Amino acid sequence: MSAFDMSTEGKDATGWLGEYPQWGKGNMVANLQQSQDFKNAGDTVGNYAQSLLNWQLQNYPTLDQTKAAGQTILPGVDAAIADQKANLDQNMVNYSTVTPSWQTATNINNNLQQLEDANNHTTADQNQLVDDAYKSQTGRETAADQSISGDIAKTYGDLASSSGSTYDALAKAGAGAYDTAQSNLELLKPGGEAAAAQAARAYAPAEASSLARMQRSGIDPNSPEAASALRQVDVAKGRAMDDQLEATTASYVNSKNALTLGAQAQQQDLALGKQNSAQQLAEQKLGASTQEQTRTLLAQNGMDAQKAATKLGISNTSYTRTADWLSQSNNLQTLYRAMQQQDWSTVSGMLKDFNNEDLTALNLQMQQYQLGAQAQTSQLTEQDKQTAALLGLSQQDYANMMAEQGMALNWGNSSINPANITATNAAANADWAGKALVGVGGSLLSAGLTGGLAGSGVQSTYPGMPGTAGGTVPPIDYSQMIWS
Repeated sequence: MSAFDMSTEGKDATGWLGEYPQWGKGNMVANLQQSQDFKNAGDTVGNYAQSLLNWQLQNYPTLDQTKAAGQTILPGVDAAIADQKANLDQNMVNYSTVTPSWQTATNINNNLQQLEDANNHTTADQNQLVDDAYKSQTGRETAADQSISGDIAKTYGDLASSSGSTYDALAKAGAGAYDTAQSNLELLKPGGEAAAAQAARAYAPAEASSLARMQRSGIDPNSPEAASALRQVDVAKGRAMDDQLEATTASYVNSKNALTLGAQAQQQDLALGKQNSAQQLAEQKLGASTQEQTRTLLAQNGMDAQKAATKLGISNTSYTRTADWLSQSNNLQTLYRAMQQQDWSTVSGMLKDFNNEDLTALNLQMQQYQLGAQAQTSQLTEQDKQTAALLGLSQQDYANMMAEQGMALNWGNSSINPANITATNAAANADWAGKALVGVGGSLLSAGLTGGLAGSGVQSTYPGMPGTAGGTVPPIDYSQMIWS
């Protein structure tokens, strides 16, 4: 047996107290190995999680990438915005083709002015027609009055002339008849030829009878006997003529007086008849003229009244048209204001549409961007979850490492006392080297245990990893990560 070997007594002294530290050491070494495995696994998972975080920082989505992601999720936004803008632009183009309000108001005002001019011309024309008709009627009435008055004057003039001529003819005829009667009366004038002829005719038979007797007696008509006989006849004839003259003179005077008085009475009657006829004709003419003047005055008054009524009707119609024109002109002002307000409302509405289109475009683009951002945020969130899960696994690994180190420390601590007792019991039988080792054994064991815990760090978790001594760290399936 060498000097360095333990004596048989020393070996026996150690007994089971010597075996327990060896058993505890074995468990401690196993725990330390397990702790190292957990540390390696925690470092691997932690390093991978850190690489993922670095990758996130280096590949954080840009605005263009976010916009592109939104366009992928919500395509057609740009086309919809373009279409909406094109529609609004087309509405503006279509609106520009609508007749402006001022042009419409100007056209209506021109029409109203034409209507007013037409009304004025119509009123003037109607008044002129009334004046012309009145003038024509007055002219015809005047001509008719003059014609009727002329006819009355001519008719009654002709009647007066005819009546005068008639009375003059009657007077002339009466005078002629008087002259004839006078002449005839003069024939019956005593001592006149008529009386002589009458006496001659009265004594002609006696004279003839005397001559016939003398012829029968053979007396020469030229004889004194014949002359004496004839003289007797002439004396008787003269006596008879004187008697007749006396008788006829009174009759002649009476006839002469009666003829003269009759002629005078006839002339007086004719003169009075002529005067009465002229007076009657004058009265009839005056009545006819008065009647004609009355008719003319009534006709003139009727035409004046008709003219006044017609012109009043024209004036009323013109007033009504003017009032309607003024009403339409006022309505035009109201309409023009309404059209301007409508234009303002339309333009305002179109501007609002353009503004709304801009807002809609911004909202669509924002919505599109937000969808891209949400998708990227969801992806980053998922990455963060996986990174957090990896960090959790790493922390669990480190926690498990610390737990294994604690268990190893516990095994080491629990093995120190039996080892010291064994060393003390075997000290008497131990060689000097054994004693030396026993003296430093506790210190070395303690140093070994504490040295094994020096690598502790971040606490971590790793689901499914065994927490007992002798366990193994399962491999990580990196194909399940979202980074590639």
